[in-house]
Amino acid sequence: MKVGSFRSLVRLDDKCMDAERGEDGRGEAGLLGELPFKPEDRVFAPVESSSRQGPGPDLDIARPYPGQEHLIIVHGEPVDAHAKLAPCLIDQHGPSMTPVYEPMLASPWTRPFSSSEWFFELKWDGFRSIAYLGVGTPSFRSRRGLDLVSRYPELRAVDAGRPVVIDGEIVAIGDDGRPAFFLLGRTPALFVAFDLLWMDKDLTGLAFEQRRQLLEALTFEGPVVVNDVVAADGEDFYEAIVARDLEGMVAKRAGSRYHQGQRSPDWRKIVSRRLTTAVVGGFLAGDGNRIGTFGSLLLGVEKDGELHFIGSVGSGFNDAALRGIASTLRGLARNTSPFAGPVDVPGIKSWVEPVLIARVEYREWTPYGRLRAPVFKGLVEGSS
Repeated sequence: MKVGSFRSLVRLDDKCMDAERGEDGRGEAGLLGELPFKPEDRVFAPVESSSRQGPGPDLDIARPYPGQEHLIIVHGEPVDAHAKLAPCLIDQHGPSMTPVYEPMLASPWTRPFSSSEWFFELKWDGFRSIAYLGVGTPSFRSRRGLDLVSRYPELRAVDAGRPVVIDGEIVAIGDDGRPAFFLLGRTPALFVAFDLLWMDKDLTGLAFEQRRQLLEALTFEGPVVVNDVVAADGEDFYEAIVARDLEGMVAKRAGSRYHQGQRSPDWRKIVSRRLTTAVVGGFLAGDGNRIGTFGSLLLGVEKDGELHFIGSVGSGFNDAALRGIASTLRGLARNTSPFAGPVDVPGIKSWVEPVLIARVEYREWTPYGRLRAPVFKGLVEGSS
């Protein structure tokens, strides 16, 4: 056996190393069996049969002695090849590597619906995350592959009693019982589990209902809950969501598999949004394909005879709207800001007379008096 036969080297599981530490703090080790490896093989395996386990910082690989069938990973002094090793499971891809799974994404849907062929869940207002549990320190990976445990250390306590990979959302709950994105990092985080992707084997090819059944059978510890589902009656469920001022719902087709890393019509998201009007007091310079028009409009609301900044809106414009509004803005230019206070957004700002009224769809008001996730829906007729 040669060291080169190992295609992917990652660090040992912390618990396994701890089990082998000697009194002098040295001598952590694990045996590796040589198995065929393909890039698509992404599984958990016992340390005795792992072909992809390898060293982390300050670990060395020792070649096997003649006649032996295993490599030895050592830290500090080499250990006897026949030393008894503590049984434990090792994450073959390792928490320091790119996540095995990429989240399945929901397709936007315009209106709620009901159907016996669909299930419905609450759409949470947080960070989407894939959780790797049961092997060393839990790892919670964002859509970009970043491990979020350092940001939310309380999630280290999440455990499912066995190695699993779970799709879910990291959220923070306010005093009113509602999830609030702006509270993340300010109040303890909670992991909401809504799909099981791996347990002993890959589960993404199973029907949604089967994955849910397996997920609900797990026994969790720590700050984690399993998202509830409602069968068939999506319209009444959505009405209850709107009444509680929650973000929206996700519809999931019965019998559907998990389409990793894809935006699929088998999942549909219906977002609860609000509509308001706001005064246009300026704009940010555009770049890229918006050079010559604008990047976003600076919005305000009038209070006590003054215009107060409430945010900027840069999405929702087609090419015709960009050109038409840019032409109107040039005719309304002024040298000073019409806003009573600071406009705390980066970029090159230009000011206009506050006569245009924009219709804006948004998700919620932040505690700082700003519109969250605004989308331009048009100008109020006659406002210019």
